[in-house]
Amino acid sequence: MIDDPMRKCPRCNVAIAPGVTTCPGCSNVLAREANFEADRASNAAIDIGAWLTEGWQLFAPNAGPFVAFSVVAVVVSVAATMAFDQIPYVGWLLPTVVTAPLFAGYLVAAFKLMRGQEIAFGDFFGGFDYVVPLAVGGVIASALVTGGLLLLLVPGIYLAVGYTFMNALIVDAKLDYWPAMEASRRIVHQRWLSFAGFGAMLFLVNVVGVLALGIGLLVSMPVTYCAVAVAYSRIFGLADNATQPRH
Repeated sequence: MIDDPMRKCPRCNVAIAPGVTTCPGCSNVLAREANFEADRASNAAIDIGAWLTEGWQLFAPNAGPFVAFSVVAVVVSVAATMAFDQIPYVGWLLPTVVTAPLFAGYLVAAFKLMRGQEIAFGDFFGGFDYVVPLAVGGVIASALVTGGLLLLLVPGIYLAVGYTFMNALIVDAKLDYWPAMEASRRIVHQRWLSFAGFGAMLFLVNVVGVLALGIGLLVSMPVTYCAVAVAYSRIFGLADNATQPRH
């Protein structure tokens, strides 16, 4: 896609000149639309087994911090779910607002490892640097998926798979929530059945984690998020970052 001279920043609506990747109004880092063209997805190989294997390879040498964060993530998400009915009117938003940036921490850590960097435990809370787009995107995506499931079932399933890479696009490509949702949906749409198979495999891995007395989730959750990070990097490519070498 050729840069549109009239394109605008998705966050502050300031006009962006062709070739500029940082908004002069709010310093938002803009991903080039060319990174998300459909032909890129069409040419990228889909290898679910390789993505899971590489996800495990990211996790295994760093199992300690991943598992420790999983304990924190589970405790916080359960507490948020239990507390939501204690807050009048907007309490139902609490689980999504808290868990969306929380679980995005797996992606932040995985992307750092994929760039050849070491991770610290604090990196897992990096999702909160993007709390607004992650939380708003999570709420909107959940509402759309739930509405689709209640109406005709199929639209909900379609969107649930379509938003597979939404959070990855927010934390890596620095997209705002709606551009991330649409970029993910458009790319996944090209080979939806293949990505649905990937989602089903991730679901099964976590089911195995549940069956392992629930403790297995402490391993299965980070492994599946690492697999999503690997898949994202193969489909979209990791965003260029001057302070983080591209792997």
